[in-house]
Amino acid sequence: MRKYKSPFISAMFWAVMAIFILVIGFCSISISQDNRIPLCNSEMDWFTPDGSSLDLNNKTQILSITHDKTYSAYFIADKDEEAVSISFKTNFSNVSIFVNDKQVYSTKEHLSAVKDSFFSFDAPVSNIYLTSLNKINKGDKILFSVETFYSDTVCGISDVFYGQTYDIISAVFKKDIFGMFICIIVFAIGTLMFIFHFSFRKIISMHNIKYAACFAFLAALHAFSEWAIFLLIFTEANKIAYMLHTLSFIFMFLPVIMFFKDSMQSRVSVNCLRVSSIIQSAFIVIITICAAFNIFDLHKSAELSKLVGLAHCIFILIALILDLSKRKERRSWDIILPLLYLAFIVFAILMHILYAGNYISIMFISCCLLFLVLILIIDMHEVANILQLSNEVEEMGKAAFTDALTSVGNTAAFNKKMAHLEVVKLNYKSIAIVQFDINNLKTINDNLGHEQGDKLIKDGSAIIYRVFGKIGNVYRTGGDEFVCVICGDDAITLCYNAIASFDMAIDEYNSDESHKFILQIAYGSEYYSSESDNRYLSLKEIQKKADANMYRKKHEMKTSISVDQVLKKVPIDFENQ
Repeated sequence: MRKYKSPFISAMFWAVMAIFILVIGFCSISISQDNRIPLCNSEMDWFTPDGSSLDLNNKTQILSITHDKTYSAYFIADKDEEAVSISFKTNFSNVSIFVNDKQVYSTKEHLSAVKDSFFSFDAPVSNIYLTSLNKINKGDKILFSVETFYSDTVCGISDVFYGQTYDIISAVFKKDIFGMFICIIVFAIGTLMFIFHFSFRKIISMHNIKYAACFAFLAALHAFSEWAIFLLIFTEANKIAYMLHTLSFIFMFLPVIMFFKDSMQSRVSVNCLRVSSIIQSAFIVIITICAAFNIFDLHKSAELSKLVGLAHCIFILIALILDLSKRKERRSWDIILPLLYLAFIVFAILMHILYAGNYISIMFISCCLLFLVLILIIDMHEVANILQLSNEVEEMGKAAFTDALTSVGNTAAFNKKMAHLEVVKLNYKSIAIVQFDINNLKTINDNLGHEQGDKLIKDGSAIIYRVFGKIGNVYRTGGDEFVCVICGDDAITLCYNAIASFDMAIDEYNSDESHKFILQIAYGSEYYSSESDNRYLSLKEIQKKADANMYRKKHEMKTSISVDQVLKKVPIDFENQ
């Protein structure tokens, strides 16, 4: 079991890590509405640098352009609007917007301004949504100028809409409740996927802490590289950021073997999972190398990595189902986990359909958060296990010093108490020891059965404890023998008063006709006092004196009542007893 010096410090650490990943991740996510109303329904006219017209028969005009070229397009506003939101994709290019030949926006200037505000949510990596165009009048000419500065660049100008866009955080306070609902569903399902998987706890053990650190590093690398792609868009370092971003997708594969290898019973599933993780990780490395040597576009390399990650999730689902079919005994979470993976994949695809490429970013944040939050939960679970184990040990300790039949202290507890008092008895002014012996146990066992014999012991113990348990400690030291130890300045007085109450309690019990026997308990007491001659005696010697007094009382009781009277076959005149 994992040892904690301070489990709550560990829990706080992972909570802070979760918040950190949350903040960094939200910087790289943006969700736009798909139901915005077009401002201009007519297609835009595109012109090449030499002034010739281009016919792009496409709703979202996507144009492949070459290095050091400038393309332009414009449209005429069909209506008056107070605010306009323009959506376009750009990859290594500068887009300028002119209204009536006056420049109102430049991508390069805008992104430079964003660099000064690290936590700006205004422009995500792959889609930039502008809200800088204020009032637009009918007939205004809005012109777009695309200037390339890097090879193999693509810029697509989509339809122009009125109204503003917003990021994932403001979506909570605006209209895109469905989008937030999908995010929450993915996060919740992802969390449950690990909650219901027993072997996940192994990842946070001290033995596997290096794997957890590796996962956290790759997750942080993914978040920072995604943000760096945006911040470094006009520099050569952007290429490095894209490569890091692509490589960081390996975080989806590295922990998988640890999650499942120890719990899967099918060795075929485990080996296939290992091969899949290695092949797909290698595939991502190859994609990155190809992108580095300009074999294909960097942006495509990142997109391919996302598809590889989704494919790996599907393969995990297949491995889980295969393993489930091999199990002889199926636990509830063995069935629930594949279903959760299936739901996770379905919702991820749904997010891709609804929100284009942004779904993978949300999946990433979900994975990071569920990993860190689950570590927090499991840390707390480990703490709960430790506390439960501590309670169990405490209960076992109590059981070792408790009599099973009567629930009072046993002989071991009595010996421990006496050994302690022998050392510290000088601190007490007086100590009283009362010995008890329940009479007629053999008679009742032989005539009424052992069940009634046990009832005799339990009822007698209950009366002893009810009277003497308030002022001292009661122990069962033999089959029908009990002892009470009373400590304190007025222990002797308390003992005398308790004996009087005890006699009354016995008489009250015997007057109840529902009992099948007469209860007789012999008792004898002896006292240690710092002011008497007994102060020179050990507590064992005082106990022997109390025991001798008890046996004298026991002999008197036995001669005063017959067996038939004990079994209530002959009535007893208690007043003359």
